[in-house]
Amino acid sequence: MANELTEREKAIMEAKKFVTIPEPDYSQMSIDEIRKRTEYMESAFKLAFEIDEEDEDDDL
Repeated sequence: MANELTEREKAIMEAKKFVTIPEPDYSQMSIDEIRKRTEYMESAFKLAFEIDEEDEDDDL
C-alpha cells in the first residue's frame, strides 16, 4: 500500500507541472486519471508551442 501512495505522489507531482485554474481535486482522482490528464496536458502543450518548419522558413 505504501508503494501505491508513493506512485500516487509521483503522479500528482508530474500533474502539477501544468498549472491550471482551478487546480483539480486530486483526492477524487485515481492514479490512472491523474496520469491520463497529465499525458493530455503534455500533448496539448507540445501542440500549442510546436514550431512548424514552414513557419520557421518564412522568417529567413
